[in-house]
Amino acid sequence: RKLGAALEGHVDRSATRGRETARADPGHLAGARADVARKVLAGLQHGRVVHAASLELQQRRGRQAAAAGAARADEAARARLTIGDDLYRVPIGKPFAVMVDGERVTMKIEVDQTKAFAEAGVGFRYPAEFKTRRDDGDENVAVWTLEGRSAAIVVQKYRDTLDAESLAEAIAATIVERYGEERVERTSVKLRGADRAYDGERLTIAAAPGARLPTETEQNLFAFENERGVF
Repeated sequence: RKLGAALEGHVDRSATRGRETARADPGHLAGARADVARKVLAGLQHGRVVHAASLELQQRRGRQAAAAGAARADEAARARLTIGDDLYRVPIGKPFAVMVDGERVTMKIEVDQTKAFAEAGVGFRYPAEFKTRRDDGDENVAVWTLEGRSAAIVVQKYRDTLDAESLAEAIAATIVERYGEERVERTSVKLRGADRAYDGERLTIAAAPGARLPTETEQNLFAFENERGVF
């Protein structure tokens, strides 16, 4: 657009000078117009060439970056496997074969996408991308928070001055009081662990009336005890 505006101004100025000159030399006007036309065409052609060259350069750089990224990803997705005295560089997440005692054995190595939580006698695995923090600000309760983009796990350890059932009911009542009975639906759920199952309650919280981004929230509550406290 800037090139076009500049060229239009150049054409107007040249045409004005051409008309003034034409009064003295009528043949000069046609020559001036032809000269302006040649300059306009040359400028437009140069712009197209520059744009095409720039576009080609960007595309070439994009292809080079994509190839380099693919090479890095392929390099990163490999592992070192040692069997006896033999060392292998093997892919991660894809089947591969190695010789073990003269026999061809097919294997597959996958990265564990979870981490282990082990605090106060409580253990489980959670998504590796979750961020964790601990709050010991209150001497009566310790809180571990494991937070992802759209979900979170909160472990609260209380002193054994109350039982697990009373704790669960107190937390549920607090949630209902905060959001209102008309917005909270309460249902029973069960959490199955490695050694036992835990009975709990799911509180489904409806979006607030008139919310710009209506979302529904679920909170699952499970309460239990061990020798370290009440959770």
